[in-house]
Amino acid sequence: MIRKLLRILLILALIILVLLWAVTGSWQISLAIIAGLIIVPVLLFGLWAACLPWSIRPLFRLILLPRYSLRSVGVDNIPLRGPVMLTGNHVTWIDGFVIASISPRPITVLVNKDYSDNPGQRWLSRRMNVIPIPATGPKAQKVALDLMRQALDEGRTVGLFPEAQLCRSGVMNPFQRGLELILKDKPEVKVIPIGLAGLWGSIFSFSEGKFFKKWPKGWRRRVGVSFGPPLPNTIKAVELRKHILEEIVNATELITDGPILSDIINLELGHWRHHELGLLAASAPDFLQPDRRVHQVANKPGSVGQALPGVAIKAVDEDGNECSFNKSGRLMVRIAGKKGWIDTGTTGRIEADGFVWLDNPSLGYISRLRMETVRENGVSVSSTIEPL
Repeated sequence: MIRKLLRILLILALIILVLLWAVTGSWQISLAIIAGLIIVPVLLFGLWAACLPWSIRPLFRLILLPRYSLRSVGVDNIPLRGPVMLTGNHVTWIDGFVIASISPRPITVLVNKDYSDNPGQRWLSRRMNVIPIPATGPKAQKVALDLMRQALDEGRTVGLFPEAQLCRSGVMNPFQRGLELILKDKPEVKVIPIGLAGLWGSIFSFSEGKFFKKWPKGWRRRVGVSFGPPLPNTIKAVELRKHILEEIVNATELITDGPILSDIINLELGHWRHHELGLLAASAPDFLQPDRRVHQVANKPGSVGQALPGVAIKAVDEDGNECSFNKSGRLMVRIAGKKGWIDTGTTGRIEADGFVWLDNPSLGYISRLRMETVRENGVSVSSTIEPL
């Protein structure tokens, strides 16, 4: 992905170089101008960020302003002191920049040490709250977890996307349990759930089945960001996922009046269209990319899929208490644009990964097929798998 982007930038640089040579008549002068156009802005940005770290937030906001209209709620939920972990759904390559442009505190992030731990960048990285980590190797994950625990011990604000990878369907993936290891025995840490809405469909998302290689849609994209109330360090990954689903509903309400349907969603697969409330849950083809160790399950034969962005679903018992995962109960929904939790009049169960199963399958659309998209060597191949 990054290599393709670098190739495009290289081609543009070569075109500009030829044009400059045609004007100046000198390759040396042309190369010097190209180098200046690349190096000077990077150096100025680096020095600015290093010397004035408080300016990072308005700077990111300024960079995003021409293309993105950011609307936020709940920013006051972020404690101004003490260790904080910001956790949210991961939709695009710029999610971190969006959150950093709104957060009142600088955010510590993990970056491949190949890009941030060389002699020319080490000082700058420290000033910008970057933690260098090894990209690969048997100890890479442990090193990352230990460094994040250390950053929290120092009272920093740490950013984390518990999905651990960008979603390929527009619907949130299951959360990894590394979060629980980071927060273990750290009662002083506050966990802030964040919901991002409106970013799917941008060139930085996997909409249309690809990153970057598509034209932006519209002049400005409205983006909603909702920061929920602090949660304790004892929160489990599966429970945190439910809180973030609700924050996505809040974020969606900032930009539109209903759920957002991803272009990857396939209504030939299991889905749930309520007779009064409309489409609530749906499925998409699984996505596999072996060379990147990406395997995202987005459809399960027999289920009606997962809640759409802008919808939260829970099962409750006869007393109104939320059921544990895989336990059948009355299905309640929160929908962007509608007030409070709504009784669907349907019973069913919800798995820990978010898939919904109706007790009466005839109330939804149930498919016995499974679809998947496999991407290898830059080529995507879709297939339908029939049950034996």
